[in-house]
This record gives sequence, C-alpha cells and structure tokens, in this order.
Amino acid sequence: MFRRGIGLGTIACAVCATIACSPSRTEAAATPGGGPANASASGSADTTVAAGIDCNKVFSPSDVAGLLMPPVTVTPVPGGTWCAFVNDFGGDITVSVGSDRSVEMMWNDATRTSDRIRFAPIQGVGDRAVFAAGTDALNPDLASQKGKMYCNVGYDLGTSDHYKKFKSVGSPEIGEKLGALCNKAFAAVRA
Repeated sequence: MFRRGIGLGTIACAVCATIACSPSRTEAAATPGGGPANASASGSADTTVAAGIDCNKVFSPSDVAGLLMPPVTVTPVPGGTWCAFVNDFGGDITVSVGSDRSVEMMWNDATRTSDRIRFAPIQGVGDRAVFAAGTDALNPDLASQKGKMYCNVGYDLGTSDHYKKFKSVGSPEIGEKLGALCNKAFAAVRA
C-alpha cells in the first residue's frame, strides 16, 4: 500500500527495478524524448515514459523550510525520476514524477485501494491530488495526477525526538508545501 515507509534504500530498489525493466540506452536514444520504442511486439503503443528532471535545478532546500531541520541537501536518486531532500536527523522528503507504472501505481494505491480512506482531496496541485496528513504511526503522503503524469511525495518525519519537535507546520500547511513540490516537478517535466 502507499504507506510512507519508503526510505532511500526502498527508493533505490524501486529505481533499480525500473531500470532493469526499461529499454536499453540504444533503444531509448533512438526514440524522441528517450522513451521506449513506439510499439510492442503485439503492435500496441507503449505509453510508459519516465520523466527525468534535474533535481538541483528544479528544487532547492528552501522548498522544504519548516519541514526538515537544516542543513538540507537536494539529492537525485539514480534513474532520474526521484528527488530526495535529506538532512542529518533521519528525515527525508522524496518526490517522484513520471508516467511509468511505478509512479502511477502509487497514485492508484492512494485513490483506488482500501488505503484511499486515509487520503482527502487537495486543491491546486496538478489536475487532481490527494493528501494523507499522517499520524504518529504513518507519515504524510501526497499523490497527484496531471494529464498522463503522476507525482508522489512522501514525508518521512525521522526518528529523533528533536527532529519531530522541529516540524512546525500543521497538516493543511504540510499538504500545501508537499503539493508545491509536485507543481514544480510537473512544470519541469512539461518545460
């Protein structure tokens, strides 16, 4: 389910699986935009496209001010579809964007499975977005869709009591800040 237990190790595994299932560099380079070949063996078009963004050009540590204790570093996760904001206190915020199945799957988990009861609609993010504020046991999550692109943001509150006390914004404001990250990601992909 779309529970926020995603750490950088889990993200790395997901990226490795995506890379393993993606076309070779030669095949991707032969197609405009670096996407997969035009048709599969059955003749139907494959619409799976990974959206590569330059994390350090799109995001800055100030994007998560009030959510992560500084100093914050923006780190691209190999594969180009994940960006992470990390600090030294065990907290992180991850942003994934694309139209590939792994990113779409997170949207589907948040909107179509029994886990959807945790999520409420949030306005102003992509075409549609849902936000789960989190609890002591579950971290906040946001999933959004814009056209055929999906964006998911997970907020790992970290484990240190000192770190958790730093989180100074309330649930609606957290949703707005996480949603702003998706809007920046969508704008970068469309640019």
